Amino acid sequence: NISCLSPMIVDELFRRLRTEQLCEVVGMIGDVRRVAITTQGRARAAEWMALSQYAGPAPVSLEDYVRQVRLQTVRSLEVHPAAMRRAFEHLVIDDQTLTRLGTALNSGGSIFLYGPTGSGKTTIAEALPRVLADDAVWVPHAVESDGHVITVFDPLVHKKIDRAHPSNADPRWIYCERPKVVVGGELTIEMLDLQFNPVTKFYSAPGQMKANNGVLIIDDFGRQRVRPEELLNRWVVPL
Repeated sequence: NISCLSPMIVDELFRRLRTEQLCEVVGMIGDVRRVAITTQGRARAAEWMALSQYAGPAPVSLEDYVRQVRLQTVRSLEVHPAAMRRAFEHLVIDDQTLTRLGTALNSGGSIFLYGPTGSGKTTIAEALPRVLADDAVWVPHAVESDGHVITVFDPLVHKKIDRAHPSNADPRWIYCERPKVVVGGELTIEMLDLQFNPVTKFYSAPGQMKANNGVLIIDDFGRQRVRPEELLNRWVVPL
């Protein structure tokens, strides 16, 4: 079921399409109906394909997405010294620095690492998400807002966890490790906006949206092709 919708919902949609004469049953294969699209259905499909060519799991509403993100916020997590030591066991870091990092991570807020070149800032930043490795979150395939589809799940960012789920789990959501997104000098203001594909006519989520409920790392801050002031002004509220 590519739509990830329950059979009850699919059957209801089929009945609506049939009632509006957008499709018809042309036969049966066992208990499965053979369905063909009608001329009227082709016209309706062409009309909608001109607006969006998204084909995949049904998107969740923006309201449901926002609600789930808030339920899964990192601000509700408790970071313990044992988890910090385990995440940084491959590095040589003194206890005082490790305590400061743990305290900062426990705040659930933004962390600013600064220091001279080669002091290990990037290495430390990329190790921080390992503290959250034992936790997992639900990520939607896509989100719908005002009739537009925004794809969120990215297999390059979101690592799916193959684990038994409750029978009533919504298949439109994927159980994943908390994401980690790293952006560097290539970051531009345009990359912070929804990315519209003029061919398929739907959007892809920007990096900060894919990093929701996880960690977004801005490496080499100040070396981007956009001024640091512009980035800080763009994110002044979440920061």
